[in-house]
Parts: sequence; C-alpha cells; structure tokens
Amino acid sequence: MRSSRSRTSKKTIMSASKTPRACGNDHSKAFPFLSLPTEIRVEIYRLLLVRPRSFNLCDRYYLPKHPPPTVSLLLVNRQIYSESVQIMYGENTFDFTLSGTSWESPLHDPKTKKLTRNHFYVRNFVFEIKPLSDVFIRSVSAYRKSVQSFLNELDGLNGAKNVTIFLYLGYLYGKPHCMLLRDSVLEPFTRVREVQSANVWLSDDSVAYGQYLKKLMESPPEVPTLPFDKSEYPIENP
Repeated sequence: MRSSRSRTSKKTIMSASKTPRACGNDHSKAFPFLSLPTEIRVEIYRLLLVRPRSFNLCDRYYLPKHPPPTVSLLLVNRQIYSESVQIMYGENTFDFTLSGTSWESPLHDPKTKKLTRNHFYVRNFVFEIKPLSDVFIRSVSAYRKSVQSFLNELDGLNGAKNVTIFLYLGYLYGKPHCMLLRDSVLEPFTRVREVQSANVWLSDDSVAYGQYLKKLMESPPEVPTLPFDKSEYPIENP
C-alpha cells in the first residue's frame, strides 16, 4: 500500500510541475519591441538615453543629479544599436577639458587616454580650457598645438550643432599675457565653420573677442578668417 501511494504522489507532483501556472508574471513571451513603429522606438530611445545636463569627468566619480542613461540598451542587438547610438552620442552634450596640455572627457578611454570611436557621433560640445600655471604661458605654442591636434582628432568639429568654449584666464598672469594666451589657444577655433550655435565665455574682459569667434564659427565655409579687430565689435555698457 505504501509503495502504491508513494508512486501516486510522485506522479501527482511531476504532473503538477509540468502544468503551466496561471500567473500574471509569465515572461515566456517577450514584448515585440522591434515591431513598434520606428518613430515610437526613437522616442523610447530618447527617454532612456538623453539627459538634460552634459557629461563631464565628474560622472566617473560620483552619481550625477540626473539618472544616467541606460547605455546597456546599445548592447541588446545590432538593430537597436544602429538605431540608438546616434541618439545617445548625437543628442547628448559632452564636456572636453584641457588641463595643461592633455585633454580628458567621458569619451576618453581611462587606460589608453584616447578617444573612443563613438566621438564621431557627437554633435554637442563643451570645451573647458584651464591653464594650470605660468609654465604654459612660456609654452604657448605647445598649448595651441594641443588644441589644434585635438580639433583635428574631432574632424574639425565637422557637423557640430552646439559648441560652447570656456577659457579661464582672469588676471592671474597680467592682462598682456592673458591676451597672448587667449589669441594663441583659441586660434584653432577660428577655422571652425558651420556651427549652428556657438558660445564663447572668457573670464577676462575679452567679450569682443568672444563675439568675433562666435561669428566666425557660425559662418559658412567660404568666409575667410580675418584678423581680430576690436573696433568691429563694440560692447554696450550696461
């Protein structure tokens, strides 16, 4: 009797385990995401990947105020990657910081110190240029060369939509040195063209030079780079 009962109970347990449960958490069928219209998928990508603040170096060390984008989305499959990669890198803004003569950004590989291949998709740039000491006043050409080589690496900002430049100078080195450093460091940017919106912020009184550089960067390619003439950019006193 005991053997027959035990066999019956085992059969009952096995049959029960094979019977599908009537539960609302059945994940046997995945949601057909790729069957959605393209425009709806694009909006979903934007909600998951685009953030209101720019990416900067601090994002490596602490959690930002805004939630980070769901970059794992790019790893799902090739189709989702091809549809979302340009949204992730093309619609977000990235900070590029020059401290000394070396550049850093969230797009630099921490090991190789080189830009990752995704920088080709970036269209919104913030450049922060911070001289560290008077050593760079004595090596202005090296400083300018660093800016020029980095712009070349970024394909001359070809196709850029928004470019913001911060140059921190003040009067730490004296006004003549500030002007020399300003003209040398920002000179490579005078050859950038067709930026939809350019903004230049200088920490001394070089407002006129900022307007001059903004006008050049927003000009069509055929506009030549003329020398800076402060008289052409009058500043209204408040």
